[in-house]
Amino acid sequence: RIRVKIAKRQGEGSVWFDELELEQIPAVLVLNSSFEILDEQGRPRYWLEDSRGGWSVSTEGAYQGENCMQATVGWSWLSQEIRVKPDKYYLLKAYLKSDIPISGEGGGGNAFLGFDYLDIKGQVIEGDYGIINT
Repeated sequence: RIRVKIAKRQGEGSVWFDELELEQIPAVLVLNSSFEILDEQGRPRYWLEDSRGGWSVSTEGAYQGENCMQATVGWSWLSQEIRVKPDKYYLLKAYLKSDIPISGEGGGGNAFLGFDYLDIKGQVIEGDYGIINT
């Protein structure tokens, strides 16, 4: 299994996430990728919010459909565990938008996409993360 994670990196402002997909060519594996299915508390089903909080359902940055997820707290993750098969190729795609200005040489990035590789007990074996400028 792997855990797909998304986060706002740092600084003032927000990052909006929508249409997050993990594909095992050709099947889409992320449940509720566009955050349209909400539970009784108005939270997106199948997604787990980090204890730091700072995530909210928003319509402001939606790429497709009605909703997206807005991150306002740096380093707070939204994640979903997905069963994957060994020796298969996967592609992670997402639409992101930000109101955080990119400053300095190279910009430094304002969002993360990442994976935690999990053992059979759900413990992290290894992590892999990418910094993104949106």
